[in-house]
Amino acid sequence: MKEINVSLLPKSFLLLLTFVVLLTASLARAEKDIAITKIIFDGLSRIDEKEVRAAITTIVGNAPSKERIRDDVKAIYALGHFSDVRVDLNEEKEGIVLTFLLKERPLIASISFEGNKDIKSKKLLKESGLKEGDSFDPYALIEAERKITAYYKEKGYLSTCKAETKETENGVEITFKISQEEIVKIKQITFKGNEVFSSWRLRWKMDIGKGDAYDESKLKQDLAKIADLYRDEGYALVEIPSPDTSLDPEGKGILVNIEIKEGKQFKWGGITSEGNTLFSEKELLEALEIKSGTTYSLSKIQQGMAKMDSLYAQLGYIGVRIFPQPDFNQEAARVDLHLKVMEGEQAYIERILVSGNEKTKEKVIRREIVVKEGEVFDRERVRLSRQKIFQLGFFSKVDIEMMEGSAPNKKVLGISVEERRTGTAGASIGYSNQDGLIGSVELTHENLMGRAWRANLTLEFGGALHRYILGFTNPYFMDTTTSLGFDIYDTRRKERDEGDYVEGRRGGGIKIGRRFGDFNKVFFDYKLEGEMVDNVDPNTIDEDIKDHVDRYGEGKWGKTSSIANRLIRDTRDNPFNTTSGYQVILRNEFAGTILGGNNNFYKPSLEVVYFLPTWWKFVLAFRTKMALIDSIKADPSRDVPALEKFRLGGANTIRGYQEQTIHPERGRGKSMLLLNVEARFPIVSPLAAALFLDAGNTWEEIEDFELNDLKHGCGFGLRFDTPMGLIRLDYGYALDEVGSIEKGHRKFHFSIGSIF
Repeated sequence: MKEINVSLLPKSFLLLLTFVVLLTASLARAEKDIAITKIIFDGLSRIDEKEVRAAITTIVGNAPSKERIRDDVKAIYALGHFSDVRVDLNEEKEGIVLTFLLKERPLIASISFEGNKDIKSKKLLKESGLKEGDSFDPYALIEAERKITAYYKEKGYLSTCKAETKETENGVEITFKISQEEIVKIKQITFKGNEVFSSWRLRWKMDIGKGDAYDESKLKQDLAKIADLYRDEGYALVEIPSPDTSLDPEGKGILVNIEIKEGKQFKWGGITSEGNTLFSEKELLEALEIKSGTTYSLSKIQQGMAKMDSLYAQLGYIGVRIFPQPDFNQEAARVDLHLKVMEGEQAYIERILVSGNEKTKEKVIRREIVVKEGEVFDRERVRLSRQKIFQLGFFSKVDIEMMEGSAPNKKVLGISVEERRTGTAGASIGYSNQDGLIGSVELTHENLMGRAWRANLTLEFGGALHRYILGFTNPYFMDTTTSLGFDIYDTRRKERDEGDYVEGRRGGGIKIGRRFGDFNKVFFDYKLEGEMVDNVDPNTIDEDIKDHVDRYGEGKWGKTSSIANRLIRDTRDNPFNTTSGYQVILRNEFAGTILGGNNNFYKPSLEVVYFLPTWWKFVLAFRTKMALIDSIKADPSRDVPALEKFRLGGANTIRGYQEQTIHPERGRGKSMLLLNVEARFPIVSPLAAALFLDAGNTWEEIEDFELNDLKHGCGFGLRFDTPMGLIRLDYGYALDEVGSIEKGHRKFHFSIGSIF
């Protein structure tokens, strides 16, 4: 077996020089008015030609361009699959044939580790960034050595990592040899010269601390954070020299002494600009949000620069460069700021490339893209396109890359997606306290045939539950922004809350919707539904159930024929793992005998969900839902049906209580209010945790609504992001006494899907 000497790496500039000489000679033989008629990739065996072709900008019909072909060679090199890329231009009768002569890198056959006593090979392999089966890249191997060495250093080991390689018939075998030395830990960190901030505050700003492994690079990063803290409070010229480090007298730890030279607190002075022609100085200063006489702040400059950059990016000037030039007057403790602007050229979108969609039709993705080929490049609209693609719910990852086009002011927008599982099929048998033994079959697909069609079939059966649901929605009916769908269902369930009875619903509905704007939808729904109660326990205290029996008879069906409209605004960044944005749903339902039913009521509701990212990866989620229902006619016999009224409690409303146990004393409510707050944070993908506080109530009459009469629950839970959807495990604690449920009652909830 032949050994590969990693130190003798190919010199890319020599290859490029050779390529330029050959290409120049070839182009000299080609006529300027002769176009390229064919592009050939010679030497491919393992690599898909589509991947290589997508990396180049030269296309059939172009005239040969030395600059563009040179960029194509760089792009092919950047794929990481090839050790050599050359070009051959041949003139034929029809035109020029462009051939890329490619030499594929060998595969990585195996990766092993020697000498790693305390850290598992699996962890080191992940840190290296290499994978068996990938193309072998000597530069990536050097980077892997650096990463592994840095990881050991981060863990406090003074270790070295050296890679050895062997070339075999199956590829390259890589062995990382590690020398591992003892951990050195920090025993104490002290500060000197700090008067503005306490030592406790400065230690809190640092990631490294007492008991941690000593890492010089991490310590430098922490000192930079402390310096930025001072600069944000006006101490623009703060100095933090390299800390003094020494071993403690016992030689068991490192003592770190940090000296801080705070200096004066500075104020902003005059602010001027030059080179800006598209925006006035006043407009730039408004974006900068800095006023003379206020305290100097480094982060204010950084935030202002980003806002000014966004101003230009909305007009397509994505290459704008703004240089802040501060002038520090130490005697006056004042900072004058001058902005030097180089606006550059306006950029246009030449092409939009979509990749990674193996199941989803490309048009499903493209119709969410709000920028078009030939338009001015608008960074905000590009960001919005990414958000709208995420909101489809079909992708776990959406990356957008800006690439060079056929001219300096033309850009290619590359949109790469990673599909998530959108269809599930399952059958199960389970048991719950409420429904007893339950069998279920469920088929769902959110992206049927890759066309964004949504279909679902659910069958559940058991001693206390019988349910089937069939639904289908086409969100782009006839390739328009109109959606069309239907639902058919039949549910019968035995309730055991304060007296047994069987509750039944069956019917169906048609849904027609229309999108308008970037985040808005309006729907019009028609529903025809029957409601029934049967086998009512004579001892039940639910007056609404008794009224239903008096009106229709036991086991007899009432009929509701209703129309409803929904207005939805949804700006959430991701429907599954939401970190920011909000959703508002305004709904109103009207049912009446004029529509063919025998119930007359109106039922408006408003639901608002809001997500707020906070420090680290914590996300606060808020949900508010208000609803009421009332009869259109004054005749009590035409009042709203019992099963349309409100009851709360359980996994999707107020946790810590049994399902639907929060309601007026002897019936159900005509008005309700629900409030939910969750603090979410990741543990390790796909597992996350949440702390929650729920509140709400229902009232017998609308005028009984009282904010001081809310019932509360709190607790904690786990979230599992699975291909079947989000699985929630919540442990709730009842904070109020409700009926037979005592204060302090604990309840474990299992459910699928988010309540937000």
